[in-house]
Amino acid sequence: MFKKLGIGCLGLIGILVVVGIVASAAGGSKTASAPVASATSGSGSAAAEATKSGAPAAKPTEATKPGSSRTAPAPFGQAITLTQGNRSFEVQILEVQRNATALVKKANMLNSDPKEGMAYVAIKLRLAYLKGPEDKPYKTPSSGESLFAKSRMWGSEVLSVPPDPKFGGSDIFPGATVEGWITPLQAPKDAMDEVVLSWGKDLLGSGETWFALK
Repeated sequence: MFKKLGIGCLGLIGILVVVGIVASAAGGSKTASAPVASATSGSGSAAAEATKSGAPAAKPTEATKPGSSRTAPAPFGQAITLTQGNRSFEVQILEVQRNATALVKKANMLNSDPKEGMAYVAIKLRLAYLKGPEDKPYKTPSSGESLFAKSRMWGSEVLSVPPDPKFGGSDIFPGATVEGWITPLQAPKDAMDEVVLSWGKDLLGSGETWFALK
């Protein structure tokens, strides 16, 4: 009787031990699974970031080149190279004077006062003639400029005379450099900090180059 009971107890103890081992193993396996999943997730994110950072950068388009558009003007003071047919030039803004009524009026007594709410902007330009026909002069333009501000374009008064030295009207050949004031332009007084220059337009309004003025 006792022997049978002893065997029964040992068997019961064995069963309990086996059950405990299985339960412990199951619990340990569940605890270990979380870091593995986290590591896998992190590895995937790192790979995605690596792929993202390693992707080739988008090439700049024609519209993003400095001076090519109102939203991508040439930085103030930076010289840029322009091509016009078989001619090439280097153009640069040298100086800008806002609220330049005194300067403009001094340049010529016939220059009118700015309209109400407007002010003159005086701009000095530098052009270096790099390449072109050696037997035909190029005349620096006296027109084709305007200012952008407050979502519209602004121009000059009729017969406005720029201060000396004047930029327009010089006959030059390759190798020459001209520095001078362009035709005085007007813009709203409350938009002086946002004006952008459009320069070099032809009669059809094309061919313009944009320059930041600050």
